[in-house]
Amino acid sequence: MRKFILVLIVWSNIASADDCRFESEQARYDVSNASKDAELTFDKSGVSFISVANGIAPARPAFDDIEMTVCVVLETEWETLWVGADSSVCGASSDLITKAFSYAEAFNKRMLNLAATSESYKCADELPAY
Repeated sequence: MRKFILVLIVWSNIASADDCRFESEQARYDVSNASKDAELTFDKSGVSFISVANGIAPARPAFDDIEMTVCVVLETEWETLWVGADSSVCGASSDLITKAFSYAEAFNKRMLNLAATSESYKCADELPAY
């Protein structure tokens, strides 16, 4: 039981540190770069989407009207931006959450367009093109 508690404490501190670390990387969430970043990611490694950990469950910007199938959720790469969530060490910054959400939404919209027209993405027929 002690090992479990120790692992839980170490893990929670790492998750909290990630929240704080991203505050110094706000430039990464420049929405004007999101579309180009999506294209570069698609060219380099294929389809991947961004979720934003801003509460208990991660938000998936641009997916409000899209059915979250097993293929899209479990068989597609997702990067999570840890900008708030349940951090006890670093308080969530509403400005940082807003920037991350806007960036992820723009990135995901462009990636959805690329994914929907991709011949190699196996979930393409499940996505609408924007």
